[in-house]
This record gives sequence, C-alpha cells and structure tokens, in this order.
Amino acid sequence: ALARGGTAFAFNHWVQIMEEQREKERLIALEIEVKRIMQESIRKNRSPIEKETLKTYLSSLTCIPAEISSQQMDIMCNDIDSVNVVGKSILFLQGDFGNVYYIIARGEVQLYLEKSKDKEMEIGREFGNQRGVPYEGDFDNDIPNLGINIVTLKAGQGFGEFAILSTTGKLRMCAAVASTDDTFLFVLDAPTYNSVLRQHHYRSKQLTTCTALL
Repeated sequence: ALARGGTAFAFNHWVQIMEEQREKERLIALEIEVKRIMQESIRKNRSPIEKETLKTYLSSLTCIPAEISSQQMDIMCNDIDSVNVVGKSILFLQGDFGNVYYIIARGEVQLYLEKSKDKEMEIGREFGNQRGVPYEGDFDNDIPNLGINIVTLKAGQGFGEFAILSTTGKLRMCAAVASTDDTFLFVLDAPTYNSVLRQHHYRSKQLTTCTALL
C-alpha cells in the first residue's frame, strides 16, 4: 500500500510539473505572438483575431480592471502600441511632457523623485540625451542621481497616468527608468486611456482610500 501510495504521489507530482511547464510554454508563445502583432499589424485597424490575442494577453495584467467592458477592451486592443526597450534605459525624466500611459508586460521599471526644482533642471541637462537609448554610463551609480527611488514596478503594473490626468502642465511628476535588460512595455495615448481606463482607475483609487480609512 505504501509503495502504491508513493507511486501515485510521484505520478501526480509529475503531472503537476508537466502542467506548469505547458503553461509556461503557452505564455511564452503568446508573448511572441503579441510582439509579432505589435510589429506587423496596423494600429487602429487590427483584425478580430489580432484583437482577441491581445485581449487574452492584456487580461492577465493587474493594471487592467476585470470589470472593463467588451467595448472598452476592443478599443484598447485596437489602439494600444508597444515599446521595445533595448537594455537598461531612461524612459522619461521628471518635468517631461507626458501624454501616454505605460503598461509593463515584462521587466521592471523604477520611479525616481527629485524634490528640488533647481536639481530637476540640472538632471534634465545631464541626462537629457539618454532618453530611450541603452544607458552608456555606470547605470548602478549614475541612476540614483535622478532622485529618490520611490517605487519599483513589476510586470502587470502601469504608470504615467498622473501627467495625463493633470489639469495644468501635463508634466511627468518623476523620472522612469527601465531597470532590466528585457523590458517590454505597452503604451496607451491619452484619449484611449481616458476613454478606457481612467474611470476604472479612479474607482479603484477611491476604494483603496476608503478601505484604508476603515
């Protein structure tokens, strides 16, 4: 009986490992197909199959609300764009004009805040030519000069909405840095973000505030 139980345990464990492996392979294949769609499809004129593939992928990201409507999801899948980040790099600096919302599909992004406006201008002059390209200097020692590291965002999270929601200058409130070599980002322009995600994110923030108060 013990031998039979041990065999059954080993078999069930093997089945679990195989299922996990198949799921990993499925996700890898899905990401490859999503990247192909982002490269080859025509934004705002994607096919139903392309949009369905994007929907499957985007639905697993934590910053995409579960209660989003089918119409909103269709709009997002048709309008969304991507950024392939090569190496560690600065995405934007504090004080830059901001008109897109970022969604992290793979990798990590660190946000840095500088409280001094004078220092913010110095940072712009020093790091301005490093936006959107692989960082050429000593990344680990130079990047902390952007300010205080206020948060490290993981895959599934989003950022950049504060500049879109701002009623004044639409300026970035902090700097964003892709801190991994394999960062893959989606971007939504301001009109699409406002029509698809803004209301959901506002409600989510209200709920979080109320829960903390209670």
